[in-house]
Amino acid sequence: MQLYLGEKCVQWARALVINDNTLGVLGEWGALAITQPTPTALVIGGDPAMTWSASVPLPNDIPPHWLAGWLRNKPISFARAVSQPIHIPADAEFVIEGILTPPTAPSAHTLAGHRGIYFDEHSLALFHITAITHRQDAVYPAIIPMPSPNEYDHMMRGAERLFAPLLQTLFDELCDFHLCDGGDTAIISLKPRPYGYAHKVIYGVWGLGHLSFLKKVIIVDESVNITDNKAVSDAIEAHADPERDVIIVNGLLPRHHPHALLPHFGQKIGIDATRKPSHLPHIHTTIAVDAKHLTPAPHIESYLSANWKHYGLKK
Repeated sequence: MQLYLGEKCVQWARALVINDNTLGVLGEWGALAITQPTPTALVIGGDPAMTWSASVPLPNDIPPHWLAGWLRNKPISFARAVSQPIHIPADAEFVIEGILTPPTAPSAHTLAGHRGIYFDEHSLALFHITAITHRQDAVYPAIIPMPSPNEYDHMMRGAERLFAPLLQTLFDELCDFHLCDGGDTAIISLKPRPYGYAHKVIYGVWGLGHLSFLKKVIIVDESVNITDNKAVSDAIEAHADPERDVIIVNGLLPRHHPHALLPHFGQKIGIDATRKPSHLPHIHTTIAVDAKHLTPAPHIESYLSANWKHYGLKK
């Protein structure tokens, strides 16, 4: 569902019934950063463009209704909520209005993820209901939690097509971009480039907004069909050296990923499955350090003081 915090600040969220007048709310991209009671509305249904846009991990300063308006080629119509000083989409199916407050005490609640995985959450924001309204003959849309492939995958296809040309502006060697495994994995095809560019793209993607939560990034040649799992698997088997072309790091993961060591943190893997030059030598990862060029730590201050002019600085 869409969560409207204050004036048109929209997030995609899930809610859990606590009691007759209270819901527990969790933002799809993590805990909601609120420090005081905030007028809020939970919006269910309405224009599919708006619902989909709320699910896209946009930068924080781009509200989803801008994207939905661009897709529709017309502005999204808003209406005044009946019990809170905020605006909501005029064509919403259901609207639950209330006050959202930060969690007062840790309390475990079990929620279902769209991948069919159940998880415990200890930091749900509390939503105190003040009004519920709906359209006549309203339709309640829902995603059935289940392993991939699932209904969420179809929403993800749209985000993938949206982000592919944006990524091409950052990486001119990028041909195409494909998300799979419920958003866990990105498969990227590259134009021919010298060895090392695949590693550049892997690290670059891991540093971009919500793409930093990707667990796996696989790079293949532009001739490989990135939507064909067998073609990608064959490329990995033929061109990826386990010691040279596989990157294993610890980093960000989705908040409740089953393989996370801690919330938002766990092991990630990048694979360079592009063709390599036949003369490419075996690359070792050890770094040689010449100790005679190292300045002992206790003498750094005196060393710098004696060389201010050499560095072009004024003391």
